[in-house]
Amino acid sequence: MKHYTKADGKRVILALAMITMISIVRCENHALGRPVTGSSIDVGSSFSLAVDGDFQEESSSASCWVSQSETRPFLRIEFDKVIWVRTIYIANSEDNPDLMVGSQFLVGNSTDIDSNLACPVAVDDGGLYGCDLWGRYLYFTNPGTQKLLACEIAVYSDRNITPFGTASQESTYVAPNPNAPRKCQLRSLFVKFCLIVVFINF
Repeated sequence: MKHYTKADGKRVILALAMITMISIVRCENHALGRPVTGSSIDVGSSFSLAVDGDFQEESSSASCWVSQSETRPFLRIEFDKVIWVRTIYIANSEDNPDLMVGSQFLVGNSTDIDSNLACPVAVDDGGLYGCDLWGRYLYFTNPGTQKLLACEIAVYSDRNITPFGTASQESTYVAPNPNAPRKCQLRSLFVKFCLIVVFINF
């Protein structure tokens, strides 16, 4: 019978720590605080409001990016590297929810919006959307002539970022639920706590 030593136990703990560190990376919101620009800004709005980590939807004027009324308004988020855009969460506004109807996400490596690929599902409301595309840029746009709005956009490479643990599929829309990105944040905090416990025991 093999006898396990304290060193063996430490190796197991270290392996578990490495796995949990990977989980933190996968849970990262790649859009948070990233450089963002777009076609225009309405009075009192700002591009950065779409990536500031504020998921509140009560007032579009206080916490959302809103474009002017124009043909094909868009918002562009630049990531720090090419990433796998698997799941996108977008928060709509309770004030003007219809401004999002008929919109779409595009992902790619070009600053020319037409050179990027569209995610498979149209955006008609706030919620979680599957995408499964690689790129350095994420575009949120509407092909019509109107204002466009986004209260918050969060981008994850983890398909498990879903409401109440339900599985998000490719080409799938999941109804609005701000608890989804918060669940990711809570899981990240739990993993960090586990890592602290591991290193205390070493």
